[in-house]
Amino acid sequence: MNADQSLWDYDYLLELSRIKPDMTPDDIADHVLSSATKAQLRQYAAEHISDFVARMRRADAREAEQEATRFLGEDPGPSRQEALYEQWLANPEKHWHISNHRVREGFKRWAGDRFAAWHAAALRAVKTMQETDPGALHMFEGDWYPGGVMAHDRMRRREAFEEDLRIYTETISRDVRLETTRELLASFFALGDGRQVSWGDATVADHRQRIELLVRGMAGTAETAARHAAAIRMIEEAGVSRLGDLLDSPGRAA
Repeated sequence: MNADQSLWDYDYLLELSRIKPDMTPDDIADHVLSSATKAQLRQYAAEHISDFVARMRRADAREAEQEATRFLGEDPGPSRQEALYEQWLANPEKHWHISNHRVREGFKRWAGDRFAAWHAAALRAVKTMQETDPGALHMFEGDWYPGGVMAHDRMRRREAFEEDLRIYTETISRDVRLETTRELLASFFALGDGRQVSWGDATVADHRQRIELLVRGMAGTAETAARHAAAIRMIEEAGVSRLGDLLDSPGRAA
């Protein structure tokens, strides 16, 4: 084992397991640990501790959520439910993960004007956990995004695609030189706010607004193309000729 390798190095452990088939899992573990440096052992322990802490935090959050979920079916009365919500409101660092949609919505309605402050504090707490629990931020943002985690993922992918389009547009613009002819200066283009402006009169802000309009349009076109790609995949997976055939296939009738 190299000194710069992690004890969790998958390729190393896989190779060791294959070239030493007579060794038991315990023997392999002893072999790896006996050849590890102090720094590797420290890193290994730190990874275990951080993983344990992350799991404890999630367990605490699940326990609190389960307590709230029980309220959905047993009508515990306002005093118990409000006491739990007050606990969440006072400790956003601990009670940031509420995975049940109905419980989240109930808490948000109950918190009212206080929800924004709670959400901001919980978000700050989650961001500090990035090293120990890198998936926490994605989970938190997705839980509270309208439409849920999948809608949040689609939004993030669209934002990333739009940013790539802006970078590409800026890059190729360096090789573009406009011929400021009378025809160009007199021609008009539409803006996102409904106005039309000529090339001759358009300001920097107008051109930037037009770029954003075109970028969003290209992203929308890509999403439309993705729907057609999904249709192709569904047709091929089902072994049919068109989407309409899926309605007539066994098990799909309404």
